[in-house]
Amino acid sequence: MKNIILKNRYLLLLIVVGVLFASFRNNNGPKPSRIGYLSINSLVLQIEDYKNNRGQLDTTIYEFNVALQDKVKEFQLKQQTFVKDSATMNAIVKADKISEIQNLSQSMQAFRQVAEAEVSRQDSIMVQPILDRVQGAINEVAEIHGYSHIVNSDLSAQNGPRLFLYADDESDVSELVLEEYYKNP
Repeated sequence: MKNIILKNRYLLLLIVVGVLFASFRNNNGPKPSRIGYLSINSLVLQIEDYKNNRGQLDTTIYEFNVALQDKVKEFQLKQQTFVKDSATMNAIVKADKISEIQNLSQSMQAFRQVAEAEVSRQDSIMVQPILDRVQGAINEVAEIHGYSHIVNSDLSAQNGPRLFLYADDESDVSELVLEEYYKNP
């Protein structure tokens, strides 16, 4: 009888130690990682605010292209005229025409650079508030759904393989982020 009680105590002690060990391991161990992904570029293209603002940017780009095309036409016309008439020009007129054509070429290049910088600036001004809201939505989705990491699938190693060599569709959090984005304007 004493032997049975001793065996039961030993068994009980093993059970208690096992439960404590399991409890300790579960509570104090590292939290399991849960990784989600999305394409920021694709996500932004789906957002109505971006679509609406993009129309304004497209108008600005169109206006810059028209102005640049006008400069190109003027440059080409002056260049053709110079080629046609240069044989009959005296040296001073010829030098002036060459200088005029060079100035037009430089003006076109400067205009192109300024226009590209302005488009980039306007795009940043338009996109940054959207990206800030998207980041807030990503943070909410991660917290609500227990993601330890959410990765932008648009990124890849420079001149190397894609960031994700494999990712299941269940890890794509794009729809969750879009839902959260529209919840909190």
